[in-house]
Amino acid sequence: MLKRADRELHVTVVGDSEIRRLHERYLGVKGPTDVLAFNLEAPGPTRLLGEVIISADTAARHAARLDVSLALELDLLLVHGLLHLVGYDDHDRRAARRMHERAREILSRVRRRPPPARLFAGLLEPSMTTAPVRARASCPPRQSASRSPRSTGRSPASS
Repeated sequence: MLKRADRELHVTVVGDSEIRRLHERYLGVKGPTDVLAFNLEAPGPTRLLGEVIISADTAARHAARLDVSLALELDLLLVHGLLHLVGYDDHDRRAARRMHERAREILSRVRRRPPPARLFAGLLEPSMTTAPVRARASCPPRQSASRSPRSTGRSPASS
């Protein structure tokens, strides 16, 4: 699906306190987020694509608020982080729409049915035209072989 079957991915699930610490350390943003993606690709024979770190606390709040299973919310956050690692971005409305459509396609294939529309609630603000998507931390450009994080998903403050 993402043409990276030969790559490895590290996935870590943490609580809000740890993701808050990582968010501030690597993005300079205080407060928790739902998921961070670190591109760890390097030149040469490495198989490591990157690391996705998910806040279980934030995912649980989102799942309860949206009336979806925690497993489905975790799947969305994992897919969202993976999409960042393979080059998708969501800093403007058009790019975010493309990214969220791709996430829907992947979740539909993996789960064998489309995810409920409410799973994506709050990811694209209807009043926006070309403004950035939500109040997300800005992410540095993708850099090979570095811990270049991306803060993704819904803002925990909206939970």
